Amino acid sequence: MGGGAGNCNLMSQWGILVQVLAASCAVAALLFKRWREPVEQRRSLKCWWYDVSRQAWGAAVVHFANVGFASAFGQTSTTDNPCIYYFLNLLADCTVGLVLVYVLLRATQYLVEKKNVVTLRSGDYGTPPRFKAFLLQCLLHICVLLCAKVVIWALLMIPGVEGRVGAPLLRPFAASEKLEVVMVLFVFPVVFNIVFFWAIDTWIMKRLAAGPPKSERYGDSVRNGDGSELILLGEFGSDDDDEEEEGGEQAVAVVE
Repeated sequence: MGGGAGNCNLMSQWGILVQVLAASCAVAALLFKRWREPVEQRRSLKCWWYDVSRQAWGAAVVHFANVGFASAFGQTSTTDNPCIYYFLNLLADCTVGLVLVYVLLRATQYLVEKKNVVTLRSGDYGTPPRFKAFLLQCLLHICVLLCAKVVIWALLMIPGVEGRVGAPLLRPFAASEKLEVVMVLFVFPVVFNIVFFWAIDTWIMKRLAAGPPKSERYGDSVRNGDGSELILLGEFGSDDDDEEEEGGEQAVAVVE
């Protein structure tokens, strides 16, 4: 490594700085994704924030698990370089891991629907959105990510994976420690995580039924399929929040 350091320090001030920049780029990508959503299907800001927060907490847990794995196993490797293991974690997370997460998300949502656990329906936090639903869905999301991570760690423990895959891919950046940290903790994570977060955001967001979407703010207008405009006037039914969520109806005015 450059400067004779002989080690890619993932938790140095420099490493932490580039990690914060990488996380900021990922959030910016999700903001851009929300902006691109059709207006009539766009999630409310609170629901979008809950979806993003689920990914953020999940990514934080997985990130520190990756750093711990890299530090523990990289320090005992022949190259004494945790950057190689961290890079392999990233590569595996955004390839094999993405497939595993998709399968696990589909499996968990199948069970949620089969058992009719409304609170755990992905992206559906109730009306109005409730923190309890977000918290439970966030915990479930973290469990899904950690299950996928266990499988990835098992793959990374295969003998020779470091020398045959990781070291050759990082060799062009090995001359400079700071360059290697930037590539491993910033450039690669930004590219990989934008794809990863974009895909997962699409999978976990609430699916809108055919027809005009249900708005969460009275007075909002939505476009109907025949071109007429529906203006939300309010709800009528039970005053109880739980009963409103299950049986309340919304009054609308139709504007041709």
